[in-house]
Amino acid sequence: MYNAPGTTEPEHIYAVYQGVIYEASPTRPGISFHGYPWSAGQGRPSLPRRILRQLRASAEDEGYLKEFDQWLKQYG
Repeated sequence: MYNAPGTTEPEHIYAVYQGVIYEASPTRPGISFHGYPWSAGQGRPSLPRRILRQLRASAEDEGYLKEFDQWLKQYG
């Protein structure tokens, strides 16, 4: 999860599945989220380093570190 400074509700939730980073944003804050594959660009900031470290560790634990690195190289 990522909370912006000074907020209590998550701004985004991140997960990794088969090496692909997914981001979920609130559709109705505190009630529901919409998930989609994450990618950088179009003026979007990079993922915080602590989030990337956690996602990388999850990908490695699941045996998808190579796919994770390829995803970041292409979309990060």
